[in-house]
Amino acid sequence: MKKKFFGILLALVLVASLGLVPGMVMAHMETGEGSASGGTSTAIFTNLAMPDPEETYYFEIIGIDTTELTPDVYGGVRLRLAMADRFLGIQARTFPNPDHITKPHYLLFQSFECASDWSGWETKSSHGIDRGQVIGPYDLRLEMTQNPDSTWEITPKYRVPEESADGLYGPVGEWTTFWDGPWTTSVPFDVVSATLILDIRDGFTGGTLGYSNIATNAVVEAVVSIHPETLNLRAQGRWITAYVELPDPHDVEDIDVETVELLYNGESLDADWGNVENGVFMVKFDRATVAEWLEGLHDEEVELTVAGEVNDTPFEGTATIRVINPPPPGRGPR
Repeated sequence: MKKKFFGILLALVLVASLGLVPGMVMAHMETGEGSASGGTSTAIFTNLAMPDPEETYYFEIIGIDTTELTPDVYGGVRLRLAMADRFLGIQARTFPNPDHITKPHYLLFQSFECASDWSGWETKSSHGIDRGQVIGPYDLRLEMTQNPDSTWEITPKYRVPEESADGLYGPVGEWTTFWDGPWTTSVPFDVVSATLILDIRDGFTGGTLGYSNIATNAVVEAVVSIHPETLNLRAQGRWITAYVELPDPHDVEDIDVETVELLYNGESLDADWGNVENGVFMVKFDRATVAEWLEGLHDEEVELTVAGEVNDTPFEGTATIRVINPPPPGRGPR
């Protein structure tokens, strides 16, 4: 099965201390290192969840490096949390300085909220630094605390390590809140599934990315349909066919067909084969085996589950079919 290469190499997994939550795996921090340019977007972590309203969660980019930027480049790095139909995020932008600033670049930090199609963009909090005062990598962090009404208090922060500061006005070597301070999301969010996405523009090198105190949903929810929708146990046929669709940013091209199976009432059946057609993963299962599972049923609905892995992340989805078992020819109705 074709595998896609991400622009970020996930290099280290550190297990953090948070108890298990039903339907979730243990919280952890993940980090990755890499670089990209020219508008690269990479999904870093998927199926994030923030289950404890009393916790403060954070997302961060450590070691953003702009030392190779030239004065005429508009560059940027952005970390966005995609949840429901909204983006929350933090970014750093550089661009040629306004006329009244004599240093090579002006560095602008922003935190933002917008719709998932980028409409309604709002810069919620910002902080500007004379680029000439930052001679090396720096860090960004987005802290989040849930309010009782399910909105979120967002605190954007930056940090310039001592070795990167050159006459920087303000604190050095510690996390510092943006000039405009914390802000509150405009709409409530029940964060049960979210994706952390990195966007990099020309001239930037992405550093280490991570999060803390976050749980991850154990399973990606797939949309599954199964054919035939009405299964005649006495009819001839070789296959049960399932069609699988995955939510963004997962790609059905990355499904490992060797992990795919059909589940029913404690029974499991490995896929015989599968491929991708028109953006949908199609997979075949032995019909005779499924008929044996359902023998004795007539005019009943049953749920069948398709499960597998996409990029080593488990997924599953369930579909309902109708089972009929008409009497043999020559016999009356049941």
